[in-house]
Amino acid sequence: MPERLISNSKSSNQNILRIYSYVKKHIESETWESKENIKLHSLLMELSENDWNSLVADFSNWSELEQNIVSDCVAYGIDGVYELKYANEKRLLAQKLYSRMQNGFSHPEIKKWKKKYKVHSKTKSQNPRVLYVYDILLKNEYRDSDYWALGGGSQEIQNKLNSFSDKDWEDLKQDIINWSDDDRDILIESVAFGFDRMFTPYLKNEMISRAGKFLLDLFILNIGDRNEIVYFSFFIAQSDLNSLRDLETLRKWLEANGYENENWQKSEINPLKNVEEAIKKASRQQR
Repeated sequence: MPERLISNSKSSNQNILRIYSYVKKHIESETWESKENIKLHSLLMELSENDWNSLVADFSNWSELEQNIVSDCVAYGIDGVYELKYANEKRLLAQKLYSRMQNGFSHPEIKKWKKKYKVHSKTKSQNPRVLYVYDILLKNEYRDSDYWALGGGSQEIQNKLNSFSDKDWEDLKQDIINWSDDDRDILIESVAFGFDRMFTPYLKNEMISRAGKFLLDLFILNIGDRNEIVYFSFFIAQSDLNSLRDLETLRKWLEANGYENENWQKSEINPLKNVEEAIKKASRQQR
């Protein structure tokens, strides 16, 4: 019989009290993921529909740590980590626990990442604005691709870039060398996001020229994937840069690397056409 005196649970359901007692007994264990979760999962799988409803009703009384232990086990069970699988109706009932958690639900893999993300950090910058941008990338590494492709992450980054000074852009350029290839690519894409007219950009008009120069500088310094940068040449063309020599260097590279071929000339992207347009604008500015 579970000891009710030390229990946060207020349930009278013996199956729920058995689960609570098990969690309480092993709460200090450091082997939950590899050991205790297997037993806890089997206990959860034995619950009837009424038991699950009782657990959901009682769950808000449990401590944050107790909730996290159970919700982590449930999440791994729903992911199919264990041999015993949830039936559809039980899975839906189990997920109701998430809404009863004190601080909301977060998948255990994401919690592990957030706990250790600074260990994975590659930035060496001391500039807080650069760190804000890098933190967005690092903390959202587990987000699905739609978060970036549909603009949520890119618009968040553009909002941060709107407060950048010339020094901030220079610091970002110096620090991006340290970043992973994926983080560099996401930043490059985020800078130009929306300027292909498929989505709404959040980058302010007064920041476009600085952002365009940033991408052009990355190309000239050979930081990041040059083919990735030239894909966003439409943004460089919209930036009204006066960096004529660098733009001509970019054009020569495009000509030497196959961007004159018929397929590129017919594509909507057409980096060579975009760069030639940027060169014409820069030439007019220098007259």
